[in-house]
Amino acid sequence: MKKQPFSILQNIQDIIEILKDSKQNKSAYFANAKLDKLICQLGSAMERSENSALHFAVAFHLSVDDDTFQLKEIAAFLKLSLSEYSLLIKELKILVEEGLLIKEENYNGKQEFSITQEVREAVFLDKIPQPIELKTDIYGLSEMASKCLQKIDEKSRFYSEGMKQLEKMVASNPEIPVCKWILENKISGPDMIICMYVFTRSMNGYTVHGLRELIGIATTSHKDRILLRKCFIKGDTPIIRKGIIKWEGQDIQSTDTLELTEAGKEICLGEDAEIILGDEKPISTKGLLTPEKIKTKNLYYNERERYEVNRIEEMLMPIRFEEVCRNYSERNMPSGICILFYGSAGTGKTESVLQLAKKTGRAIRQVDMSSIKDKWVGESEKNVKAIFDEYRYACNNAQEKPILLLNEADAIITKRVSVERTVDQMSNAIQNIFLEEMEKFDGILIATSNLQNNFDPAFDRRFLFKIEFDKPSEEIRAKIIMDRIPTISINDAKYLAMKYELSGGQVENVARKAVTELLLSGKNPDCSMIEKFCNEEKGFRESGIPRGKIGFVHPITK
Repeated sequence: MKKQPFSILQNIQDIIEILKDSKQNKSAYFANAKLDKLICQLGSAMERSENSALHFAVAFHLSVDDDTFQLKEIAAFLKLSLSEYSLLIKELKILVEEGLLIKEENYNGKQEFSITQEVREAVFLDKIPQPIELKTDIYGLSEMASKCLQKIDEKSRFYSEGMKQLEKMVASNPEIPVCKWILENKISGPDMIICMYVFTRSMNGYTVHGLRELIGIATTSHKDRILLRKCFIKGDTPIIRKGIIKWEGQDIQSTDTLELTEAGKEICLGEDAEIILGDEKPISTKGLLTPEKIKTKNLYYNERERYEVNRIEEMLMPIRFEEVCRNYSERNMPSGICILFYGSAGTGKTESVLQLAKKTGRAIRQVDMSSIKDKWVGESEKNVKAIFDEYRYACNNAQEKPILLLNEADAIITKRVSVERTVDQMSNAIQNIFLEEMEKFDGILIATSNLQNNFDPAFDRRFLFKIEFDKPSEEIRAKIIMDRIPTISINDAKYLAMKYELSGGQVENVARKAVTELLLSGKNPDCSMIEKFCNEEKGFRESGIPRGKIGFVHPITK
């Protein structure tokens, strides 16, 4: 007689019929030979223990019409005694963990069980249902998390089990960037749900998310929704404090959204971030000027400045910097280093930062302070926060901590003003954010400023080193002239340095005019023409208007 192929649907039906027809008062754990054979077949097909197979068959029967059942119902169907409850609870827990069963809470707070939709469909198609394999890649994680979040969103009774399932997904995939970040930062509860929801939407190319929608999914009561939203607006949640998401809104009544930061894009999407989001280059390198792209340039300082800049360079060397920060931390001191380069325009402040980065092997994240001010109220403050959020992420993804360069920071470090206009309020708010960020800063910040006076005292202690850049001395000016205009003689360089008190930046302009003259006329300009260029720079700077024509020198006027 030909052996009939195994049918899980028929097998479960036969098991249930035997249990229903049984007139014995003993539990199904002590079944008859016929029932034992059916349970053994089911267990073998599902690769489960016989007790587990029996529990699954009864659970399927009790929830076949998408109904739920309680522990006492399955125990009654199996005719279990109180002493046998512990085994049932243990086996049901395993079925839940493997995704074959769902445990939830009803409106009375009582625990109920049901079969998942996927398992139900598999059995009706006469296929062996498989436990959920939580170990996956970033795309599999996105698909599984989406289904789990959908169930949480549709039925709040799935909340606790959905939370547990998300936790298991994360714990099973520590090498996936978003899971690694969640585990390292101990993100849990509603924050984890929101983080995973943002991740799944980001995988579909979305970087902006409705805050109300996310909070509605992540919470189960009106009170919790209000409290969580207030936390997001204040920035008092780990996923905002850690810099992966920024809140976009003006006040608690506004239509608000959460937007992924540059750091958040890479944390959520890893190495595929630029592909998924259509970016042209890796997010972790955006906005960074790497050391190899900085051109080496000779800089000449007065004696005091040379000493101070050299000390800064020594301190920023990787090994020494780690030693310095470690010693600060051991003494309960802030480990971040904030430096101010201030002085007249053209004295080499910005170029000094570039060359420090080049020599110490550090990238630079350069911020033009004029670019952060936005005409819309609230936007400028967000721009400032984003500067520090993205810098923190750059630090976490760099071998050596980069330098945060705040170029032309005059508007930030001047004294705060009394609030008479909206723009005054915005300026003060920006300064307050800077002061707060500098207080907890961990890294290397260098600000440059032409500020001579009106320095806000609140910034005084925040800058560990404050180095003033004076105009170069006569001796240094001669060296700068010879370096920038190599065709000139030593005597002519000394003569020009003595006669014209120019800054390094002004000498740079003179040198560029000399190069332009060579390209147009085919001749190197002589000392008299270079002197004319010096007069133009000096005259424009001192009087505000040129003493002669500024531009190309007509042959007749030579």
